[in-house]
Amino acid sequence: MTHLVLFASPGVPGEPYRSRYEHALDPVGDVAFRWIDPPAVGNPPRKLSQAFKNEAHRCRQSSGRVLPNLMKKWAPGITKPWTVSFVGFSAGCWIARDGLFLSEHDRRALACSVMLDGAHTPYGPQREPREHELSSFIMAARAHRLIVVHSDTPTSGYSSTTEVADALRQAEAPCTIVHRPGRHHHGDLDGPGMLSSYLGPVLIAATPISIPPTRWDDGLGAENLTLGERLCAWHGFQFGMDPREIAGPRHNATIKAYSLQCRRGGTLLGVDKNGYTLWQGGTKLSLPTDDGDSPWCAALQSAGLLACLRPGEKPPHGARVSVRELVEDARDAGTLREASWEPRPGSAAILARYVYRKGKRVLSDPLSGGSGHVRCVIQSDGAKYHGIGGNEGDKITSAWHLRADPLLRGWIER
Repeated sequence: MTHLVLFASPGVPGEPYRSRYEHALDPVGDVAFRWIDPPAVGNPPRKLSQAFKNEAHRCRQSSGRVLPNLMKKWAPGITKPWTVSFVGFSAGCWIARDGLFLSEHDRRALACSVMLDGAHTPYGPQREPREHELSSFIMAARAHRLIVVHSDTPTSGYSSTTEVADALRQAEAPCTIVHRPGRHHHGDLDGPGMLSSYLGPVLIAATPISIPPTRWDDGLGAENLTLGERLCAWHGFQFGMDPREIAGPRHNATIKAYSLQCRRGGTLLGVDKNGYTLWQGGTKLSLPTDDGDSPWCAALQSAGLLACLRPGEKPPHGARVSVRELVEDARDAGTLREASWEPRPGSAAILARYVYRKGKRVLSDPLSGGSGHVRCVIQSDGAKYHGIGGNEGDKITSAWHLRADPLLRGWIER
């Protein structure tokens, strides 16, 4: 029966504090501490909070959960702990505020969270905090035991932990707030004592929690929506998860997963009652990377289609990794429309794009066998439309676009 404690801190505490932390929970029994310390951002290193925000983005799944990938990366080998708790010191708390606390299932899966002088919000000093700036802390406190420990350390340009603590009291957040006067330091905060006094009793009384992953259509009533409306909801969910490309040899697993069911050649017939794809011919073809060398805008649209199709629905196109193939499928299915057509919610906007060939910038048109770009239409309003597209600035983007854009070549009705 292992109790896992994920401890996020900019720099693992040196002796004697690390040993004191790890022995603070001896009365509980089998407790495994795993230290989370991603590399700082910049050269020279700076912005420690951004390093933990980035780590939350890297670990976020398409469902919005951060905890499973966080455990996989920082606590390998501990697959079924009895409980999982989070402890953050200073900037390490941001991995909870911008990650764990934003997912309902992650909030409910945690037994306890202890914020050691790191509960900040973006608002600056000298103004009252707004409730939405405290929402992640309040939601966490309603889901599991939340301990907020603050010192008297002043800040510049952002809220101090004392200001946040006062705001949480005013909001009547159901958390425990502890004031430790002194410096922003493990010793003055008595971090090991805080774990012994507050986290220990929670773990002794805790029972194991098993939370299923959330889905994009939870509570949506998707059975009453059209395919286009479902596609809008699915793309909005992905945009909210904010998966981003990872520079270097590592790749964002969420982005790569968009192409796992894509094929080259063959015909997509639909999905069966269990949601598995039905194909006639073709060979599997997924993207090897998440970066610009593997444009993933078509893969995002394909993943959305496969997630939203119902058994018996005729696919408007196949699951492809290239815009050209989406266009070819739409021609065969009779769903390709001219640029003058009025798009509906869920339709796909097809665009040409500029590429470099032999050092020259040339226009590549997917309607003529070239490469291109695609995004999902969320709303059309006269001369413009609102679309969500992947591989736009290394992430998923939601924005308005002009229908008079010379790169717009047509639509796929979905």
